Amino acid sequence: MSEIELYSNGILLRTADKIYGNYLGVEGDCWTIDEDTEGIEQQEGDYLNNYCSENITLSWTDDNVVDVSCNVDFTNRYINAYIKANIQFEVLFCKTNRQLPSYNLDIEEQGNFKYIGFDYAFSGGSFYSSIFSDLYSNRLPGLFDIKLNEYGLINSEKDLIDFVRRREKLSMKDKEGMFEKGLFTIYKLWRYVGEFPINLG
Repeated sequence: MSEIELYSNGILLRTADKIYGNYLGVEGDCWTIDEDTEGIEQQEGDYLNNYCSENITLSWTDDNVVDVSCNVDFTNRYINAYIKANIQFEVLFCKTNRQLPSYNLDIEEQGNFKYIGFDYAFSGGSFYSSIFSDLYSNRLPGLFDIKLNEYGLINSEKDLIDFVRRREKLSMKDKEGMFEKGLFTIYKLWRYVGEFPINLG
């Protein structure tokens, strides 16, 4: 039985950057299209950016919100802009311990989404990830033995809970500023592996 109550939130779009290597979690440049993006019309970039500001990137106003999309039509429109702008990207479906937004979708029944693991990160902005920073790119003392899977994520809920508890204890003793402080969110992630546009049955 799960120790963590997770809510189905929605889809996150982030650019694919070589600096992240095999890590496929949430940290990165997310929802980056605006009116100055090369390759798309200024009016389209302005619309996409404004829609995100009004409907998606709201975590700065509410600690219970994750900056993801529940609107598959808008998500596909955004993906089309990424393709036109020749920007490589990842499509991730998120379940988290934050309640909003709420997306009524049984992700396990969606054949085009592949489970890739757990992340522990901020709920918006650059989605700073302690998995990426503390384990993937720079193993911090006291966490050397925690294993990551092929996607640079923690594979099971049990191991994620162990990491969170150990990190919190180490962070409380941290006098050198090695551990980023803040309100972290637990993510259970699936990666879209199908064709575009996304079709959720």
